Amino acid sequence: MTEDIIKQIISNQELIDAITKKVYEKLKDDVVIQRLEKLEQQMVEILKVIQNTNDNLVLIWEKMDYHDTVLGKHSNILDEHTKLLQEQTRILNEQTKVLEDHTKILLEQTKLLQEQTRIVLEHTELLKEHSKKLDNITDELRKIRISLDSFTSRAGHYVEKTIMELYKEALKIHGIDPSNVKHGYVEDVVGIVSKGRKYEIDFYETDDIIHLFEVKNLCDEDAIEQIEIRIKLLSSQQTRTLNHT
Repeated sequence: MTEDIIKQIISNQELIDAITKKVYEKLKDDVVIQRLEKLEQQMVEILKVIQNTNDNLVLIWEKMDYHDTVLGKHSNILDEHTKLLQEQTRILNEQTKVLEDHTKILLEQTKLLQEQTRIVLEHTELLKEHSKKLDNITDELRKIRISLDSFTSRAGHYVEKTIMELYKEALKIHGIDPSNVKHGYVEDVVGIVSKGRKYEIDFYETDDIIHLFEVKNLCDEDAIEQIEIRIKLLSSQQTRTLNHT
């Protein structure tokens, strides 16, 4: 019987169509529901993602605001540094100009120094030439002085000899024999000038007087001083009155 019923159902096309339609609609509704549920889940996930994204955007905006604040501060600092840099640049330009001026002055002074050095070198050469000429003149003067000293020595000797001859004649006029004028030495025994030193003298001695003679071609302070020394030495050794001529 069951097989008959199945055969009737299979052979009934309308029934099969109706059953197929019902089953299809049911299946269709289930698929749609599944898809909707899946879409709903996906929407929930998307909403979560969107919420997280919004939260992240809020954080990003907050960080951007913070960064804007920091950037503003840095911008102000940069402006101040820019102003300082501009001021330093201005000062540097001024110092550069001053340095250029000083360099120019230094170059001018260097040129002047070089010129002065050249002049000094020229003067040094001239001075060397003059020194050489002066040395030559000094040598010539020394030779002349030696010649004059030699001449003066000889001339002085002759003059002294002539004066001595005249003095002898004067002694004769005064009744004094020139041969009695003696030549000798007096020694500094007690150290009036230099102990032990001997001085050459010419003297004429009578009973109570010693006449000291000194013949010079030039009577200067040194000659007078030498006569005074001899008088002191003779006075320290004699008890008689001492005269000198």
